[in-house]
Amino acid sequence: MTNQQGKVLIVDDEVTNVVVLEALLTPLGYEVTTAKNGEDALRQVNQEKPDLVLLDVIIRCVGDSRKTRPRSWCKWF
Repeated sequence: MTNQQGKVLIVDDEVTNVVVLEALLTPLGYEVTTAKNGEDALRQVNQEKPDLVLLDVIIRCVGDSRKTRPRSWCKWF
């Protein structure tokens, strides 16, 4: 029997946020994967099939240095 709680995908381009969330969730038995942008997040969702996605509200566009709301890449869902 496994002590696995589920899969969580953390999507954030701020490393500190990712590290804190991983440190909180991993000891509780969650399998944590991470993505730094919308493109990575979509790839992870398709590959890993997470139970929960924790998504930064403002994140960098794919191929762009400015930050934007994720609605710009949600069209691919």
